[in-house]
Amino acid sequence: MKLIELFICFNFVILIVNGHRKFKFNPGDWDRHKMIHNLSYHEPRKENYHRISFFSNLGRIYHHNIRADKGYETYRLGTNRYSDMEFSDFARRMLNYKPTTGNVRQLYHYNNNKRKSSINGAINRPQSNESLQSLDWRDSGFVARVKNQGLCGSCWAFSVIAAIESSTAIARNRSVEELSEQNLIDCSKKNYGCKGGRLDLAFQFVLDNGGVDTESSYPYEGDTIGECRFNSSTVGAAIQSYRSILPKAEDDLLDAATNHVVSAAIQVTQGFQLYSGGIFDDPTCSNNEEDLNHAIAIIGFGSSGGQDWWLIKNSWGPTWGENGYGRIARGKNTCGIAFNAIYPVV
Repeated sequence: MKLIELFICFNFVILIVNGHRKFKFNPGDWDRHKMIHNLSYHEPRKENYHRISFFSNLGRIYHHNIRADKGYETYRLGTNRYSDMEFSDFARRMLNYKPTTGNVRQLYHYNNNKRKSSINGAINRPQSNESLQSLDWRDSGFVARVKNQGLCGSCWAFSVIAAIESSTAIARNRSVEELSEQNLIDCSKKNYGCKGGRLDLAFQFVLDNGGVDTESSYPYEGDTIGECRFNSSTVGAAIQSYRSILPKAEDDLLDAATNHVVSAAIQVTQGFQLYSGGIFDDPTCSNNEEDLNHAIAIIGFGSSGGQDWWLIKNSWGPTWGENGYGRIARGKNTCGIAFNAIYPVV
């Protein structure tokens, strides 16, 4: 821990020397951050580490937003629940998505009798709606509240549950019912709970399991992984199958998003960790499949100022991004968003 603290402290000093003279660090900002996010630290060394990380991130936020004010950036940064973590620590705890790369990719599509038709990741393309310029599934009441995975690498479960919640509401044309991420974390044994998972394996579990329980019957416990407590009498939704999108085919992904909420994986960078609004378009963000490290849900799309974007739902609570949601540049596979995209058929 001492080496980490010294490294962060050194970087913090460099940031101050290289341009923070105009930015006044207010010690009270740290106390406000702890109060807003209900944070407490049992050891002084641990709090010191997070405090240094917090002020280091404030410097990054300050300089990035100056560039945004001048029109050099399309998005802004801000503080959130995870602003007191250096990116390497944040990534270790939170970014545990397992991409389905290379020989691992073998997506099957099932009928109601669970009979395999080996399509090897083929597309079942939804009906295209080329005239639709924008869509936000929240407007129809088909998107559940923003949830918070906490310090657990369970993004894969939140992404899949978000897609099933919304797709069920869309199919039934009724308000969304919240489903249980903990059910997947505890019971989807081919995944790794808080240590990560894959979208296809999670959808396959729900299909084979005959559904997923409601949130109220099987609530989220964060980093607590227990025995599987699935109860068939409290199932909130089931799926008939799931469909993958051809990698990098954003036109096909757009077709899917006009009819479904879609689970997708992206690569998260430090800018995404601190994102607070705008159209996220980070040139350091890879669009290589092997770099995918986080899963989100695509809940719509649109355009602003001549730039197309995807509307996404994250699982880092409402203090991140635009009240828990965000916009990612569309049309160039930004952060690899079109590599691992799957939607459920309910």
